[in-house]
Amino acid sequence: MFPSIARGLSVRAAKVLVLAMAMTGAMAAKASAALPETTLVLDVLATDPTWGQESPPGWPVNFPVKDAPGYSLYDIAINRDSAEAPTSVAMYKWSGTVDTQTEQQFRAGLVRKVDVSGAALTQKSSTNVLKALEREFAIAISRSSPSRIIVSFSGHGSPQVFFDETLLLSDSRKLLAYVRAQAPKATVVLDTSTNCNNGFYEFAALYPGLVDYIVASEKEVGGFSIDNATIDQWLKIRNPTVFDQVWRSTNTTSKSLETLVSNDRKVWELELANIQVAGINKEQSISVYDMHHFNSFIRAMKSLPSPSISNVMSFPNNDYSDSYPAYDIGAYVLSQGNANLQSSFTKFRIYYSSTQDLVPWTDDTKGFSIFGSDLGAL
Repeated sequence: MFPSIARGLSVRAAKVLVLAMAMTGAMAAKASAALPETTLVLDVLATDPTWGQESPPGWPVNFPVKDAPGYSLYDIAINRDSAEAPTSVAMYKWSGTVDTQTEQQFRAGLVRKVDVSGAALTQKSSTNVLKALEREFAIAISRSSPSRIIVSFSGHGSPQVFFDETLLLSDSRKLLAYVRAQAPKATVVLDTSTNCNNGFYEFAALYPGLVDYIVASEKEVGGFSIDNATIDQWLKIRNPTVFDQVWRSTNTTSKSLETLVSNDRKVWELELANIQVAGINKEQSISVYDMHHFNSFIRAMKSLPSPSISNVMSFPNNDYSDSYPAYDIGAYVLSQGNANLQSSFTKFRIYYSSTQDLVPWTDDTKGFSIFGSDLGAL
């Protein structure tokens, strides 16, 4: 079904990945859309005095390719002070590929900078950041006329965090609604694949109707070392480095999302020896959620008898590092013999891969978790 994934993987790994993926009717419709696509990437990151505010900073090379046919990437930095209060929001646009920069070259890419104020994660600071991001996103969208928009965040995450606690969750909804309003015909993807623990019900439940797809993990992301001997190979398959190839104009959205997942899998296989000794971080995963099917999946869960819902607690997700008990809905669903429930889940969680077949895991999770306190919502 997915020959492009099968090539380059071990037979076992290919079978696991292929079996874990399902293509929905909505995805098939996207796959048949007229090509080529025009992709706008809005990559957001949060800096502070200890990282990202050097002169010049190193983060522009994280996504090195800024332009390619049908592809354009803008970097947006939310700058913070030592107390993590936002001080400014700055958007940059460089041409071509950025491998290294002088301070002058870095400053030359500045499109717009807005000073903001307010203590960390207060309504005032969140509103100020929201308004700055809206203005900057509007500029990028008007310049690009995209058929698809990737809102990507490079930083820390959790089910209760957006843009590293620079936006309240209520304002994150306003921001994505604004993006939708600016480009109502564009496919919108929220890519949190480099963030920890965004693959939760509490996070996904915020965005039906606002985004088409979410890329996330219910696990902690990364945390394992990269060998010097494999750096060149790693750079050829690491998603931020090859983002322009993932979202190339001739790739359908389905193909691009599939490639994001398969690239992570290739990284895990390449660095398997380091993952095996990475403690809790050996449990790596990646999921793609089709948000067109979120509500129907939750309705299927709600149709189950109450005692069945409590059985979700048999599948803990202790990878989540805060003090809240968490459980995995995906592992629960796939352990049941309910064909309709499983079908509704695989229409929602359309792509998935993990290291569970490569290294021993403590917890059996399958790509979509929930806080124990919110089980009543199901």
